Amino acid sequence: MQTLRRILLPGLVAAALLGGSGTPGVMAQAPSYAETIELITQLQKEKTFTNTITGPILDAILQGLIANDGAPPGANPEDGISDSEGLKKRLVGSSSTSRIQKQAAAAMEGGDGRLLELLYYTAQSTVPAFMDDDTLRSQVGGKKGTGAAIKKAIAKFWTNKSITTNLIECLEDYPPAQAAVLVDVISATWYRSSAHVYEQTTTSWASQSYWQIYHDGREIELAKRSVVVKLLAGQGYLTLPQQTDAQFIWSQGYYGYTKWPDIPIYWDPITWSASDVPGLIRLLGNTHYGAAARAELTALGY
Repeated sequence: MQTLRRILLPGLVAAALLGGSGTPGVMAQAPSYAETIELITQLQKEKTFTNTITGPILDAILQGLIANDGAPPGANPEDGISDSEGLKKRLVGSSSTSRIQKQAAAAMEGGDGRLLELLYYTAQSTVPAFMDDDTLRSQVGGKKGTGAAIKKAIAKFWTNKSITTNLIECLEDYPPAQAAVLVDVISATWYRSSAHVYEQTTTSWASQSYWQIYHDGREIELAKRSVVVKLLAGQGYLTLPQQTDAQFIWSQGYYGYTKWPDIPIYWDPITWSASDVPGLIRLLGNTHYGAAARAELTALGY
């Protein structure tokens, strides 16, 4: 029955199922943005989930998420649509907990299943697509604001009991270059009240600024919970933000004057401590992070 079903699947999905060798496996080349959308569409149509069908499709989708991080085709660069958020929205934005869990259970690799669940449980559409400068300034606390309310809201969101340490540790299964991209994808939210075709969403300067604040705050909260993210930053695979500015349309000196200056939002510094030691010890046997973990343990005096 599965053989017949494969014949009926679209060519791209069959490629994900068969790989380059004619046997079930991953795609030889990461799918394009449009191809990843096609794979997500096919996955959402599935009624049952198996390792032989769902697993390769999910693997190819996650490859597409990593490979297409950046401004997607069809998006206006001025609208700030980027970082695979459109793919992420399609993958987990309208799904249910039970469906996600069944898809995750059918993943070929445990890391893929946990990553899917992590994307689902950390999904947010907090940022309105089109907000004005007054609203942005209010959100960060006014002229002398520090973004305290935003930082508190982001931190509280990450205390959700569904966002478990086990899910966050899925990053350990991916090599550093891929994991660094996944940190960006996990940290990204998507715009609320977006266009039906997400990439055609029109956004304001203030909304893009607010989106960046949320993204950077989420990345900091992830780093607080993940030894791998700290290692990636230490190895130069990513740069953790220390400050994100709320930027207003007038703050750039348009029309010859500055009305509102940028308002800086400062993030908690990410540092190593004794609480990281168990995670570093667990990584000693990890192919991707063992050497870096050993070096950090030595630096900590262990």
